[in-house]
Amino acid sequence: MSTVDDRLRKAMREYHADGDKLAVLVIDEQSGQEPGIIANAQEDVLLTAVELNLPVWHIELNPGMHTGKQNKPTDRHLGVAGARICTKPHLNAFVVKAHPNLHEELKKDRITMLVIMGFAANCCVKATAVGGSDSPPPKGAAFDPAKTPKLFRAGATQLGYIVLTSDWILRPEPANWKNEPGVRFYTQV
Repeated sequence: MSTVDDRLRKAMREYHADGDKLAVLVIDEQSGQEPGIIANAQEDVLLTAVELNLPVWHIELNPGMHTGKQNKPTDRHLGVAGARICTKPHLNAFVVKAHPNLHEELKKDRITMLVIMGFAANCCVKATAVGGSDSPPPKGAAFDPAKTPKLFRAGATQLGYIVLTSDWILRPEPANWKNEPGVRFYTQV
């Protein structure tokens, strides 16, 4: 039995069959993240992506990327054949300093829909999916919008993508952006 609500995987198959161009973004599920395992539901979505021959992007956070510091490699559990890696310096994977430029790469592939999953549902995942502040919290502190300068960055929905996701594939908390325009959220039943 699948750990992910089959409605999301069914939607992936239906959109793909209708000719929509989908890609999967796996955000910040890299070695060194706590906990260091990928959820079974995320694996189910990745298997569906492989079955449909969808491009998979591993989005890795590396705040030190401009200082020459090396990031830890993608978690071995996410080893999907042909998966590409995009490294971002802050929260949002669509910033121009991300390498490579994710929006340009997705446009080349004519992608119109993104299945988004990953770590920090209401921080990095949210910023990439629906935009928001790209300012990281001060070192050692939790994100506090009142104390962190705001620099709004467009997310996937502002760039014209439709986002498909579910609490099943987001962690550690439920998403607080389920009703944002451009998001098709598959809730648990």
